[in-house]
Amino acid sequence: MNTIEKTHPGTSLKSLPVLFAALCMLLCLSACRPKPYPSLLLAADSLASVLPDSACALLVSYAADTADEPQYVRMYYRLLCIKAKDKAYIVHTSDSAILPVVAYYEHHKRLPHLPEAYYYAGRVYRDLGDAPQALAYFQRALDAMREDEDMVLKSKIYWHMGTLLKQQNLYLEALDAYRQSLECFKVLKDSVNMVYSYSQLGGLFMNLEQQDSTVFYYRASYKLSCLLKRKDLVRVIQGILAYYYTKEKKYEIAYFPLQQALQNVEKINQSGIYSIAADYYHKVGQLDSAQWYYNKLLSCGTLYVQEWANRGLASIALSQGRTVSAARYLDQALSLGDSILKLTRTDEVRNAHSHYNYQLREQENQRLKLQNLRQRQTNAAIMVAFVLFVCGGTFYYLHRRKVMRLRLQVAEQLQAEAYRNSRQFVEDNREHIHRLENRIQELNTQLQGSSLQCEQLQQQIDILSHMNRQVELEQNKRLLDQDLFSQSEIYALFRQKLTTGQAVTSAEWSRFAEQLDSAFDGFTQKLGRLGQLKEKEWRASLLIKARFKNKEIAALLFLSPEGVSSLRRRLCAKFFQNGSEAKEWDKFILSL
Repeated sequence: MNTIEKTHPGTSLKSLPVLFAALCMLLCLSACRPKPYPSLLLAADSLASVLPDSACALLVSYAADTADEPQYVRMYYRLLCIKAKDKAYIVHTSDSAILPVVAYYEHHKRLPHLPEAYYYAGRVYRDLGDAPQALAYFQRALDAMREDEDMVLKSKIYWHMGTLLKQQNLYLEALDAYRQSLECFKVLKDSVNMVYSYSQLGGLFMNLEQQDSTVFYYRASYKLSCLLKRKDLVRVIQGILAYYYTKEKKYEIAYFPLQQALQNVEKINQSGIYSIAADYYHKVGQLDSAQWYYNKLLSCGTLYVQEWANRGLASIALSQGRTVSAARYLDQALSLGDSILKLTRTDEVRNAHSHYNYQLREQENQRLKLQNLRQRQTNAAIMVAFVLFVCGGTFYYLHRRKVMRLRLQVAEQLQAEAYRNSRQFVEDNREHIHRLENRIQELNTQLQGSSLQCEQLQQQIDILSHMNRQVELEQNKRLLDQDLFSQSEIYALFRQKLTTGQAVTSAEWSRFAEQLDSAFDGFTQKLGRLGQLKEKEWRASLLIKARFKNKEIAALLFLSPEGVSSLRRRLCAKFFQNGSEAKEWDKFILSL
């Protein structure tokens, strides 16, 4: 018999609210999803990098149409206007255009343009002469990006950070920024910008008076430009090499690259190349050639170069007995020097004022953030998020507590193992032996008949003595292993890297860790039992085990010595309840 099951009327009524809520959620999601950007704006974005003038014209023609567009389109339009002007080398004169764009994208963090908005804010403040603010926005752009995200933008950010730091004479910090930029260019296979990166690194090492590294990077830049068959790049790098060898008084070596650089000099490079040529010919005594290039610089050089050229011409005129001409050149040089002095003082005032404004802006930003937080707390939706946050935070806290407890247990185990293999353990055992021997004498005096107890105590003495001998053998083995490791090829390679200032590759770090495992009975496996370490924490621990000094570790990891000390203190606090000093972490690592 076929039966038809009847649905209870209450079942369908109860499911209606659920269906209604699901429908509302779908409608909200579809309504909140932004429409695609207008095709004209996408076209302008594509043109901005290759034809910025055309992009500016296209954006101007679209200006009237943005009034009816939603806010996300208007903000994208503003960002593109700033981007196109920056690509067209139009100097930014105010931050009034970029700040609303940054504020909008900070509020809507789900949008993908936040790093780009931060980047162009940094470009704006760079044009305004506000180096601290520019560096702050560049750093925010990096913080807003994932590690493997938009390598093109990341390379630009690191490049401009390096330039700003170099202008502030912060050469070590600039080195790190240019190296990061170079790594990005290598990933992008951008050989042209790799040439410029090598030359910038060479110049920084020259300022730091590290001659080997200077020559290495200049030669790398020259070789790569030759491989690319870019004559314009080759001539620029040859000019830089000529300047370097002239500065080092190696005039014979400087002659050939200088002659190559002087062939078909482009207008944009005339000031730099002619300055190098004038300096070279003046120093080697070819005054006619030097005078010719000095005169060329009077029409094509910067204000600083013109002042320098007039002084050079005055020096030549004095050496030739032309005192009237020398006085005229010196008078012109002094006039230009006064202009430069005024400009320099203006820059000093502007820099001091920009530092003050930067602090005020930071205080205002903090005040606005607190105000926005209070407003969000009044919203019912935030209450739901707050509950979820509390639940998640509680779970994380419990999980973190459990992980820390396990780490402490592992650390205590490792410390106990290290103690059993230490000299202190031997000394403690010897002291215990001495007490037992004294006890034996007391027992022999007091209870002559307790021979069994004396035998047991003697057995304990024998066991402890045997353990001491084993520990002492292990200590001798460790000293031998340390000597063998110090004679290894990978250890010598790291010492060479320390001398030349070259970066250690990932493969070399892996070889270094393998050698440590071989020399010290699985050192990295013991270290790994503590939990996952960050890359710099891991590498610093390897170098500590290899008995590199704090300054040497800082040089290999491209950190400051204070940064390495802070990293060691942070590791100590992370794994030991009472650990707060950097030397405690060193002591622990050396004991493994």
